[in-house]
Amino acid sequence: MIIHYFSPFLLFCFAKNLFIIFLQIIIHFIFIFFRSYLATITSENELSCIRQSILPNQSNYWIGGIASKSPIDDNFGFTWYTGESWEFSNWNEPRQLPEPCLSVGNQSLWQDKSCSISQSFLLEYGNIPDKFYEFVCHNHTYKLYLHSPKTWLDAQKISNEQG
Repeated sequence: MIIHYFSPFLLFCFAKNLFIIFLQIIIHFIFIFFRSYLATITSENELSCIRQSILPNQSNYWIGGIASKSPIDDNFGFTWYTGESWEFSNWNEPRQLPEPCLSVGNQSLWQDKSCSISQSFLLEYGNIPDKFYEFVCHNHTYKLYLHSPKTWLDAQKISNEQG
């Protein structure tokens, strides 16, 4: 006799994976058709340039990393939504079950956060009509949107509208 056991944890994991897959599909679709996107930081040189160019003590801003649907790996389960290879990271202390979106915190250390938190965001190749701080590092143009914190999804929507 087989006993079927219902696990709320398994249901949660299944729902979270569906959400992450849905989020990745939408982001990849948007990325194909629009120019601006949440920044990807793929090297120490790029991070260094951003750190030197950004306003002093600016932290807690979204970048373009999202939790992948694959198990926890060397990237702590994250991928760049642009499809760029993940060869560099600057993690603070990621958790075993990461939140779905990637943020830069104090001392430019990366942290996973819930996508529903409102904070500043860093766009690469963006064109934002409001007040922003713009700089160029290694042939990439960045604009840090400072004055109206947004959720990760709202920041992505703005980047697509400005593309």
